[in-house]
Amino acid sequence: MNRNVSYFLLLLLVVALLLGSVVYQQRQRDLSTPGTNKQYYKIVPLTIPDTLSFAGEPVPL
Repeated sequence: MNRNVSYFLLLLLVVALLLGSVVYQQRQRDLSTPGTNKQYYKIVPLTIPDTLSFAGEPVPL
């Protein structure tokens, strides 16, 4: 019984290592491929109001 459990745990460890290796290689390949890791953003100017007040008091701009 203990021998079967040991073999089963060893098999699970090998499968986990293989899956981890495949996932790691895929991630490294995705990061090293040029053009696939760009961040897309747009710079937008904020509109500044003519007047501003806080708690009923005017705030200088």
